[in-house]
Amino acid sequence: MRIVFNTLEGNYALCLLANLIQLAYVHKDDVLKDVAFPTFTFVVTRLLESCQHYVVTKQSNLTHWHPVLGWFAQSLDSSLHEAMPYIKSQLYILWSTPLVSVLLDQTLAELVENIPDNYIDGPSSSTSATSNILRRALDHRVNRANAAKYHHKLGSPECTKVALICSLYQTSLETLTQLRLDILTGLCYQDRILYNLWLFLSSLGPNCGLKAFLDLLTVNTKCSAPEFQMLILFCDCMTHYVTILDDLEMYEQQKPFRLTDYVNMSTFLNHFLYKVSWQLIWISHIID
Repeated sequence: MRIVFNTLEGNYALCLLANLIQLAYVHKDDVLKDVAFPTFTFVVTRLLESCQHYVVTKQSNLTHWHPVLGWFAQSLDSSLHEAMPYIKSQLYILWSTPLVSVLLDQTLAELVENIPDNYIDGPSSSTSATSNILRRALDHRVNRANAAKYHHKLGSPECTKVALICSLYQTSLETLTQLRLDILTGLCYQDRILYNLWLFLSSLGPNCGLKAFLDLLTVNTKCSAPEFQMLILFCDCMTHYVTILDDLEMYEQQKPFRLTDYVNMSTFLNHFLYKVSWQLIWISHIID
């Protein structure tokens, strides 16, 4: 991929990426199922990462406006202007239902197939306390048993697979800056993908695997590991998803996410951000 990108540079590498995505769509019912992971996932991610090296956030004398990548540190070949609408149409396939189904939906569905929806109320919820001490003790024991039954370990092969596929889409968000809202909308409207990802995160341990993520942070301080990309993608999607819900959908229908789910998400994020901030302060004191 490095040799290919150096030969084509950013603009034509984007054309190659678009063609590969359309080729995958053509073979979505046969070949793609066999090469979706890891081959297709790795190749697409690497091409996106290579393009991302030239994506910048601000205009300067060395940047040019790109209709897909935003401010880009390479000039756009005039011969590509007419092709750009077709390239965008090809790129849209990456977050369309057929490809997302093969890449992410089926993978998540298999991993959370036997996890009941009320599972999250147990191990990750801190609001289920009752006045009966004996009842609380029994519930805690049952919850621990359920947590062990549906547990997935951070770093396991199945978790790594989900993380790398999520990393592909997170890299798309960071690279294809002008298509960000389209990518988020495509992922949020794919049946139960977002909820299944939430179920999977909840199966990583108490409070969505908080301890596992914090342990990983100690060895990956820049949060560049695919597991963090998985978490970031979920947060980006949920941020977009919540903004498009109306009061009826959120408070009355509560499908697929219930109010307890939002409470559990907030609990995890509050604890995670607090621990991260405290860890950074502790490290800065050591350095001083």
